[in-house]
Amino acid sequence: MLRDEKGAEIKFTAYQVSPNDALKKQEEFRKNRQYSEAYLLSPSSLNKLVLLKPTGLQVGKTYTVEFRKSPAELQTFNFSTYNEFKFTGKLENTISPNEGINFEFSNLVYRADLMKHLSLSFKVDSAYLRLDASDEDYASSSHYLPLGFKPATTEKITISKNLTDKYGNKLANDVVITVKVSDYPESVAIPTGDVVMEHDTPFLEVRAMNKTSVELELASLSPNDVMSNSTRYYYDGAEQAAAVSGLRTFPISFKNRKNQLSIEAVDLRTVLDGKSSGFVFAQVKSPYYDSYAKKTRYTYQRALIQVTPFAVAAKHAKEGALVMVTQLKDASPVAGATVKVYDNNRTLLWSGTTNAQGVAKLPSFNTSPFYFFVEQGENVAYTTAAFREGIEPYRFRLYETREYEENEYNTADALRGVIFTERGLYRAGESIYFKGTMREYKNSKWQLPARRNYYLLVKNSRDETLLKRKVSLNNFGSFADSVKTAATAPLGYYSIVLKENDDESLYPSVASTRFRVEAYRPATFSVKIMPEQNHIFNGDELKATIEGRYLFGAPMTGDAVSWSIQRSPLEFITFEGYEGYAFTKMKRYDERNEDETEFFIASGSGTVDNLGQYKLVQRIALKSSQPAVLTIEGTVTSPSRQAISERVSVRFHPAEFYIGLKPKSLFAKENEALPIEVVTLLHDGKARSEKVTVELVHRQWVSVKRVGVSGRLEWSSEPVDSVVFKQEMATKEKEAVTLSLPIKGSGFYVVRAMGKDAKGNVARSETAIYASGMDYAAWERRDDDRIEILLDKKTYKPGETATLFIQSPYESATALLTIECEGVLDYRQFELKNTAPSIQIPIKPEYLPNAFVSVMLLKGRTAPPGKFKEGDLGKPSFKIGYTRMSVDASSRRLSVEIKPNKKEYRVGETVEVELQAKDAEGQGLQTEIALAAVDAGVLNLIGYKFPNMFERFYAQRLLEVETSINVIHLIDQRNYGEKGETRGGDKGGDGTGGFSFRKDFRVTPYWNPTILTDESGRAKISFKLPDNLTTFSLMAAAQTIDQFGNAQTQILTTQPLVMTAALPRFVRVGDKFEAGVVVTNNTDQKITVTVSAAAQGVKFVGEGKEKLSLEPRTSKEARFRYEAEAEGTATFGFTAESDAGQRDALKVSIPVQTPYIKETLALVGATEGAQTEIVKIPKAYIPTLVKSLCKLPLQHWSACVKPQHIFLTIPMAAWSSACRASCPTSWQLI
Repeated sequence: MLRDEKGAEIKFTAYQVSPNDALKKQEEFRKNRQYSEAYLLSPSSLNKLVLLKPTGLQVGKTYTVEFRKSPAELQTFNFSTYNEFKFTGKLENTISPNEGINFEFSNLVYRADLMKHLSLSFKVDSAYLRLDASDEDYASSSHYLPLGFKPATTEKITISKNLTDKYGNKLANDVVITVKVSDYPESVAIPTGDVVMEHDTPFLEVRAMNKTSVELELASLSPNDVMSNSTRYYYDGAEQAAAVSGLRTFPISFKNRKNQLSIEAVDLRTVLDGKSSGFVFAQVKSPYYDSYAKKTRYTYQRALIQVTPFAVAAKHAKEGALVMVTQLKDASPVAGATVKVYDNNRTLLWSGTTNAQGVAKLPSFNTSPFYFFVEQGENVAYTTAAFREGIEPYRFRLYETREYEENEYNTADALRGVIFTERGLYRAGESIYFKGTMREYKNSKWQLPARRNYYLLVKNSRDETLLKRKVSLNNFGSFADSVKTAATAPLGYYSIVLKENDDESLYPSVASTRFRVEAYRPATFSVKIMPEQNHIFNGDELKATIEGRYLFGAPMTGDAVSWSIQRSPLEFITFEGYEGYAFTKMKRYDERNEDETEFFIASGSGTVDNLGQYKLVQRIALKSSQPAVLTIEGTVTSPSRQAISERVSVRFHPAEFYIGLKPKSLFAKENEALPIEVVTLLHDGKARSEKVTVELVHRQWVSVKRVGVSGRLEWSSEPVDSVVFKQEMATKEKEAVTLSLPIKGSGFYVVRAMGKDAKGNVARSETAIYASGMDYAAWERRDDDRIEILLDKKTYKPGETATLFIQSPYESATALLTIECEGVLDYRQFELKNTAPSIQIPIKPEYLPNAFVSVMLLKGRTAPPGKFKEGDLGKPSFKIGYTRMSVDASSRRLSVEIKPNKKEYRVGETVEVELQAKDAEGQGLQTEIALAAVDAGVLNLIGYKFPNMFERFYAQRLLEVETSINVIHLIDQRNYGEKGETRGGDKGGDGTGGFSFRKDFRVTPYWNPTILTDESGRAKISFKLPDNLTTFSLMAAAQTIDQFGNAQTQILTTQPLVMTAALPRFVRVGDKFEAGVVVTNNTDQKITVTVSAAAQGVKFVGEGKEKLSLEPRTSKEARFRYEAEAEGTATFGFTAESDAGQRDALKVSIPVQTPYIKETLALVGATEGAQTEIVKIPKAYIPTLVKSLCKLPLQHWSACVKPQHIFLTIPMAAWSSACRASCPTSWQLI
């Protein structure tokens, strides 16, 4: 129902669209800028989309949509139509020159459209009119625009009547806005925060606007003063002056020129008693105009200034910190300087001197150094861990890779552990078995921890402690334990943690895991998706089979299937034997993914056939030259209404072939030819001759400094591509074709190749080349201090040599190269020459599994202050780059093999398993192995498997080093960028009528956390199977001291005739319900099966037998009726016998619960005589659940010689006859 504001009905048409049509409609809305991409529909919503098309809607009105989820549940939502389009802002404005104008409208307007339809009576700097990419699609009813007004003027702004709102409506007339601009308000400013000044020009600029004089306060500080009061200097805008000892007042007079900036320079050597270097605190009381309150306010601006000739760069880390000291004027190393290092509490950690390279390498500490103070003669300087604005590790995208996003184990912890349970999911009342392993990272390798004793803590979902005890690690650094939950245990996530202290908090811990306690039914079947091919070409049909099969081996028949196909683009692909070739387009990190909105392809539904299969066919036609992974997701629902999903991936190829490009090296030299190999490969990696076009593009950046809206100089860089080489060629089937690329100069090159297949699909590939040389390379310039550095390979092995390419903005500089991880592992200080150099780095074993390469460049002063009108462009500066270096750790991976004596078993049989562990060289070695045999039906519910021990301990390590440098705060216009135990019990069950009932259903028939192999890595175990007809997963986790591995295999327990319980998890007293079994003919013959049912604890209703006719490999459900009459346990027995003599018998118990609502009544009073209280008991009360508690104060206890002195007018049938006194001050009736 659709209603207007008065409640009147509005006519409309409604229609449902298919998922594909919904995608088209969504894309139409996106292209027409009707929807933000944040509001695009999710794949699961596409098949639920209903479009409403009302008639006769009016402008500026609100309407209500009413619908019912059920007859008793009315739901509504409102929407409004757009308003009459008009300007709603002020036509007369009075502002200060620093303010902008707010343009307000009745409807949404695109910022880009507004800017195009403005006419101004004054000239505006182009910086104010520049639009960012995000402004193109930004729509709002209110736009604030700073336009750089000049003081003491009156201006006119005209909005053209041709301006349209988001919905295409135009203004009725031109809008003329008058802006009266006042004088600049009074202001005083000094550089605030941390400030560094070169010692030969120690002048503090005090700037004033429309102000005649001000008092500047200055004080000289010692290093201890700096550390003691450092927080004061970061608080700019305080209303109270800072109380710093030694403050001296310096009166400053200005040439008061109306609306013009006056600058006075204060020589800081005055407060430093003539010294050329030192630390100074400065503050000044500054007026500012509060544009909201429309009045002048006062705050204090503050600065901590170091006047110094030194640049101090530091690497902060607990293990292996480092500091380098150079001259600001020419970046030359400062040898023999005294360095004192303090922690954040001002405790001296270390003192020493710099070497000939100006570097001091520090020992390990328990805490990371914070302050680095440097002294040589009268010259001083310092840096702190806070001096890192704009160069924090996250800004270098060190962790923005799929490897980091998908691996939960990435960490920086030196003490690392893993704890895992044998299956991850349990019911209340079951025991949880688990194992833990601990290691300590020392001297760049994993070792047994120095500490061998820890505290174990297990907590439930309510943060209640279930287990707390001390555990000791064995000779393999592991421990094992178990905990049993109560039958009434709360559901949810439980935690197991290992701690170094014995408190009951989950944090901090050295290792942890979680498991779930839930009420669940094990999965009885599995779902497989089998694509006809593991690949598909653009424009072809995708064909796949979705299969549902019971875990005891039989197919499902006639059951419901639903499916969907989604797409994930691939940035890189590889082919065996063609390592180092590029087969896809390059993508810069800041470029938009052209395919990001095409993630959903199609969806559908159907049923499986008599073989348990559903055939999926879908044509795939995408406008993309990018390979991708197509994910097919299928869900099958069983007769017992259990739904299980599965996914499989298929590779999407944009064309029939790929073009591979492999330059001889990622790094070339200027004015030399670089060979590049070109191949064309089919999807399977086989070469084929194709016609392609190859071109070499030289990309340079034209960079200029511009004054931004903030008034600061900002870099603006635009890429300029020039084609220096182009050639059409034919590739060969037998070998790669080598082209010679003419590298004309140093810098960045892109090699592009393109071809078309027989269907017209385009194949594209690109690769990059970095050319080093003596000529100047024009790199992209940014308003921060970061540069790009690149390695020639993605992964290295110990003993290899890596080549590092540096995109330097300097033609010469002092360079500090560091290899870092938990600390500085290695360093090299050298003079770097030219703007595109490359250097060699030997790969050491201690870099496993990864390290981080950093290059810091320092440049001295290149021009005196005042040479450039744009600002001090020649001041000392620095740049820094980071990249991650991965080192292959496969030499530490164990190969583990699980060999059961056969793959298929009957219930009660003994399984014999051989285990074999080998190192990366294929040699057996003594190993500790944890092995579990678990019902796959339970594991599949949560997708559980043992954690990958190798990935846990050899995951990519995080960077634990922070870089700081005082040059960050070198005074000028500064910009920082955007800010086994074999488990007990034989098979049970009494024989009834010749049937042996299956009732010993164990989820984990075998668990042994510490199987010790012999010296050759071999071990044998055996265990007896329970009555489950299912698939069991055998999972193993193996370890030595520094090597780890996992393995998993499956065995099947089945029989010709199988019954699977189809029961509720529980029933309640009074329930009338149906329950039964799904009977499966697991043979190739048609059979007739007689199913008999019996029950205890519930009332049987109706017939107790049913006959089923079953085709080969099919299933049917037999259902019977019951009624629950009393609380307790209901036991269901089912027998099945076929006319061919196959039998099965099943016995399963479920709880019968009592539903009730708890009511509580409290009576409180006092009396000196008799008192009668009446409690009304509901008619439908449950006698066994009624309780009463009566308490009397101690002084009145003597009045009650007998409990009968208290009379309760409650029917005694409501109480049990027990009556007891629990303590001297109270008594209870229970």
